[in-house]
Amino acid sequence: MKAVQISQFGSVDVLSVVELEIPKPKENELLIKVKAAGINPVDCKIRRGLHHSAKKFKDKFPIGLGFEMSGQVVTAGSISKEFIPGERVCGFVGHRDNPRCYAEYVVTIDEKLIQVPEGISDEEAAALPLAGLTALQALRLAKIGAGDRVLIHAGAGGVGHLAIQLVKLMGAYVITTASPANHAFLFELGADECIDYHQQDFVKVVKQVDKVIDLVGSEVGLRSLEVVALHGKLITVPSATAEQIIKVAESKKIDAQGISMDSNKKDLTYLMGLMAQKKLKVFVSRTFPIDEVKAAQQLIESGKTKGKIALVFKWYNF
Repeated sequence: MKAVQISQFGSVDVLSVVELEIPKPKENELLIKVKAAGINPVDCKIRRGLHHSAKKFKDKFPIGLGFEMSGQVVTAGSISKEFIPGERVCGFVGHRDNPRCYAEYVVTIDEKLIQVPEGISDEEAAALPLAGLTALQALRLAKIGAGDRVLIHAGAGGVGHLAIQLVKLMGAYVITTASPANHAFLFELGADECIDYHQQDFVKVVKQVDKVIDLVGSEVGLRSLEVVALHGKLITVPSATAEQIIKVAESKKIDAQGISMDSNKKDLTYLMGLMAQKKLKVFVSRTFPIDEVKAAQQLIESGKTKGKIALVFKWYNF
């Protein structure tokens, strides 16, 4: 099978498409033929050696990449009872210390998978788990209530565009930051206000909000503390600067928390249900074949992606 691996940390030039043996599932595992794999900023972070598990990865070289995928069940182990061959599935199946979804086949367990209903494409299903779970769990931690004013930074990104839709389903008012080229897209998703972060200072425009979902971190996260209303809350997602932002928030007596996404099957099933009901849309702006993985990661690192992007695997007679 084809798979993407790296044998050292570095630029996209360290990405290699290699031929590997198809993995053999254990009795509690399923073999999945991958149709699409979501591409995320964390994949680039791992490739560059900036992930918190970098030392573990270095000790395991060569390693794969990718945490989320969609596909079809090929075989199921003897004690795997939930799925049968031929079923469409998706999930966050790459363990945090073992990414492996940029590949034509993966093995995983029932608990990591959910069914994909008709009407949802392979790319949409593959792009849902990481961004969808992060958005949902961040909003839950923020305790969004009907009528809340919520500021979401980087609304046009993978997590952001899903967070906007989920906040609107919760009955709240959404303000988001994005480049002007993405404003029409964000209004279509339900955003009530869009701030051009190139030309406008969000602190002066927003003044006060009940909740902030910080998907940028660093200086943006720190300045966001200035707009959190009394008894409000800030959730910062980027782990690299979370500790710093939380420490400053504590000094100002502001409630701020970081988040570590949990690959929760119940949550993923809920999100897929919203998609099936057409209440939630995963926007996949571009797809790439596996041989163009370098271009795909370059696009992610440019910061100019809208929604999600994905690798796609073309299969015939399956």
